[in-house]
Amino acid sequence: MCSDTRGPRVDARGPTLDCGLLRRWSKSRKARYLWISYHDYAGLARAKAVGPDRLDDALLHGVGWAKANWDLAITDHQVPKPAFAADSGDFRLVPDAATIRPLPHRAGAALAYGWMTTQP
Repeated sequence: MCSDTRGPRVDARGPTLDCGLLRRWSKSRKARYLWISYHDYAGLARAKAVGPDRLDDALLHGVGWAKANWDLAITDHQVPKPAFAADSGDFRLVPDAATIRPLPHRAGAALAYGWMTTQP
């Protein structure tokens, strides 16, 4: 997560870094897109890609994700008797700035693991 203040700090959602520092880091590595990822109950990596126009907002607040995604099986079909239906709401996936790394197999992309929260 990117903080509004300078310097690293840690809170309940994980370590934070200065937004300007992250912008400079991504520019120096020509990273135009950030993939924010988590692993679901089936062990599958799920991710959302964020472009340069939304990077600051995504670093500060994360990206929205439907709780219903937790009910997808490894086959990408909904499990029988799902715990999270379509009306179960959303969670936020906030990138952990300490995990951001360039993706060598995807030019212009970087990956960060995310912290899940229901906080806006």
